[in-house]
Amino acid sequence: MNWKSLAIGLAAGAAGTYLLQRTCEQKMDAEKALETVKRVFKQNGTVSGSWIETTKKTFHKDELFFEGYQGGITRSKNGLQEHYEFFVDSVTGSLIEFKKIG
Repeated sequence: MNWKSLAIGLAAGAAGTYLLQRTCEQKMDAEKALETVKRVFKQNGTVSGSWIETTKKTFHKDELFFEGYQGGITRSKNGLQEHYEFFVDSVTGSLIEFKKIG
């Protein structure tokens, strides 16, 4: 193996490691997570209120653990207000759980 091939291999490995690390470090902030949830709820009604905690929590569901944000949302559907609480994953923005309250 010559030095040129070794240098190219090391550079490619370092670049790949850097990109992987940056991708893993990117997490969704609370405001972006709330906007994602609001988009989902707006598909079936008008959102009239929402809130989200800005500190991350660990959520346990079906033997799995998720890190994310807890929040709530109110929407109007067929003239009635519905209130929900939710938990959204901080990495993917996926809605892990939501339940109707009240």
